[in-house]
Amino acid sequence: MKRNDLFDFLDIPFTFQKRPVAIPADLRADWRIGILVLILNISCRGSRASIIKLHVMNWAIRSNQGTELFLKLCAGQVSPESIIVRFEPWLNRAIDLALAEGILRRVDGDRVELTPSGTIMAKEILGNKECFAKEKEFLHGLRKSISEERLKKIIETVIYQ
Repeated sequence: MKRNDLFDFLDIPFTFQKRPVAIPADLRADWRIGILVLILNISCRGSRASIIKLHVMNWAIRSNQGTELFLKLCAGQVSPESIIVRFEPWLNRAIDLALAEGILRRVDGDRVELTPSGTIMAKEILGNKECFAKEKEFLHGLRKSISEERLKKIIETVIYQ
């Protein structure tokens, strides 16, 4: 086929059709960054947390089952051995993107904290009642009740069982 024939062939009417979203919302970087900002702002002292705590909180927030298990764990109704926390590579990518965008900064090696622009982002998300409604309700219910020490013990129990 000659070049002109190809252009003639391609010169036809076309339409766009809406297709399903290829990536589920909870795997999108913008959703994950929003969750990170909320976790740090609502549930972490000094808006600072270890990467492990962020992974555990992310696991808890992703599904109703994870949320329910985490709340039972915090209340002492289930043992750490009865849960399986999933560490998501997507969360690490979201952390890297948030660091690159200046939303987070690294402190003390394995910890991150909100920057002033991250705090502004958190306030904007908190101000929108429709945005992350279920997640905000869960995080406000916990507040800062699960400390890094308690979480570390839970993770050690799960990892070394």
